[in-house]
Amino acid sequence: MTIENAILSSIPYDEQTRLMPHLSEMEIVPGMVLHASRGHVEHLYFLDDGLVSLAVPLLDGRAIEGVTIGREGAVGIHALAWDGPSPASSIVHVRGRAKSLPVEVALDLLGDLPDFTRRLARNASLQFEWALQTAACNAAHSVRQRLAHWLLLFSDQTGTDRLALTHELLATVLGVSCQQLSVVANGMRRAGHIDYHHAHLVLTDRRALESDACECYEILSQQLRLVAAE
Repeated sequence: MTIENAILSSIPYDEQTRLMPHLSEMEIVPGMVLHASRGHVEHLYFLDDGLVSLAVPLLDGRAIEGVTIGREGAVGIHALAWDGPSPASSIVHVRGRAKSLPVEVALDLLGDLPDFTRRLARNASLQFEWALQTAACNAAHSVRQRLAHWLLLFSDQTGTDRLALTHELLATVLGVSCQQLSVVANGMRRAGHIDYHHAHLVLTDRRALESDACECYEILSQQLRLVAAE
């Protein structure tokens, strides 16, 4: 079994060996709901590639994104702290592969796998920091700043400047209408910072996007680098 997920690939071999019999490989596709909001979380998901977001649904049908998770982390990690309903939906945005682990098995093994436990706790901390930073960003920064910030983070997490993202998805991530998004994205395309056609978007000038982005991008990207270096 090939492991690309940063948590699973970085733990000692003996801990990997303990986990392997309990891991199931699966493909994840855009739109797939790994956990439903207010539903019970039965599995953790460790992404080898792809991208998943944690989104809070509103009564008007919108879903506001709080955290995105790539190969650096685990989806459903909050279920290790309590057995209540999920506070958010876990929705696949970018196709990839993942390994699932039953929550009950993870809880049974935590005491015997210290490095695995430490890395899960560090990733939970990262997701908490991410959610707080996103809340501040949504309140303080423009749509253009936030779009640049999210595109750069999506690129960092997936390892490519070519992203399969629809207008509808990006509007949901930013909490704006598709019309608002189109105005901003068209301006970025005319400036040569991005290019897109249908659901395919390319970051053509990362340096310009970094100038467009708010400080939240640098804060969160630094956290990703720190986690990767541990």
